[in-house]
Amino acid sequence: MEPSINYLAVLVAGVASMVIGGLWYGPIFGKVWTKLMGLTPERLAELKAKGMGKAYTLNFLAALVMAYVLAHFSNVWGAVGVGGAFELAFWIWLGFQATVMLGPVLWA
Repeated sequence: MEPSINYLAVLVAGVASMVIGGLWYGPIFGKVWTKLMGLTPERLAELKAKGMGKAYTLNFLAALVMAYVLAHFSNVWGAVGVGGAFELAFWIWLGFQATVMLGPVLWA
């Protein structure tokens, strides 16, 4: 059975990821984040001068891939509706993201 992927939803999810990330690392927590990362105003100006188009493009492509894979998993899982999507997302997070992040938490 060929999976039915809603490509418009994948595109919207990719754009939403960029918008939310822009807000999160900009007006919401941008100053705190730059301070915690140890980024000086000079270093920020240097990074902006180098151009960040490639980084934004690669990040957007990664968001599209993530949305596509989640849509594919949703078809395989049979997730229907918002509740099914959240359940699927939880299991994907638990199986892949939480387990990958456990090592640095334990050993750092």
